[in-house]
Amino acid sequence: MIPSSKCIALSIDKGIRLAALASIAAMLSILGSGCAFQEFEPEPEAQTSVMGPRAPESEETVTVSVVEGEDYSLPDNTSAEAYSGYVNHPESGFSGGGLRVENCKLTWRDLEPERGQYNWELVENKLADAAASGTSLSVYMRSIVVGGGDPERNIVVHNTVPDWVFETFELSEDDLLNLGWEFDILVIPGWRPEIRDAFNDLVRAFGEQGYPEHELIASTYIHGISLSRGEEFWLDQNTIDYLELNGNFSPQALDDWITSRMDAYAEAFAGFEHKLAWVGKYGAWKYCEPAYADLALQFVQHAWDIGGGNRSSAVERYHLWPNEPALGQAVDDNGYL
Repeated sequence: MIPSSKCIALSIDKGIRLAALASIAAMLSILGSGCAFQEFEPEPEAQTSVMGPRAPESEETVTVSVVEGEDYSLPDNTSAEAYSGYVNHPESGFSGGGLRVENCKLTWRDLEPERGQYNWELVENKLADAAASGTSLSVYMRSIVVGGGDPERNIVVHNTVPDWVFETFELSEDDLLNLGWEFDILVIPGWRPEIRDAFNDLVRAFGEQGYPEHELIASTYIHGISLSRGEEFWLDQNTIDYLELNGNFSPQALDDWITSRMDAYAEAFAGFEHKLAWVGKYGAWKYCEPAYADLALQFVQHAWDIGGGNRSSAVERYHLWPNEPALGQAVDDNGYL
């Protein structure tokens, strides 16, 4: 057993199969996740053991070094992805660099109190605060949540929808949809074409103000719908059935809604698409009807196609979704991550 305070760093000369580079940590992640592990016979030229790859019977050797603490070094032939490496945990940072950001939570209600009349004062104040504190901003623009929370834990999910949306589109209490789960989140049917298009107008107006190119805006999240706080991107099949029955929800409605929203953000952020991050992944959607699972993968790909990226609140839980394209990982036929 390797002590948790140490990490084995392997430097492998060329000729050894890349498949043999699976780490002990990755193996434990797969086994701990409940995934089936297939028995297989390692090929003679790449025999493996619990200590990692073993050199074939040749002059090629494996150099092993022990590093104190946690080793985040990369092989010499790799480099960090462009625009990666920002930190928003209050007590974390990078000794060698990195971009510190603060969450900038905006709502449709705040930004467009009257239809077509925008209030950018909140954005300007956030930018001024960021400049004073030496941070950048990660922007959220929420649009469908009406309320929810847990009074016993003092959790309140506030209304993000302008009053004029209810009036203009004749929304009543019967149109509000309760997503249930932990916080009884109430949402409007944001996928209705007229509501969808109205919010997309706000996104474009945000772009026309020049905010996407502002040096202090590091990223902007493209939101969806979720059981957690209403606007991430995950649902279970029971909730989907409820939305289909009560909110004219369907795979086609979801596709039109999210794809048009991504395209509106891409238009607003033209030239700065790398600042966009879709909040979805495959994850729990694979347990839903195939049409919805397929859409979850399609949205991740579309986010990449428009020049953006994606984020996930479960990004650190590699064992939770081993087959997760949004995290760049999969389990091969031999059970390796």
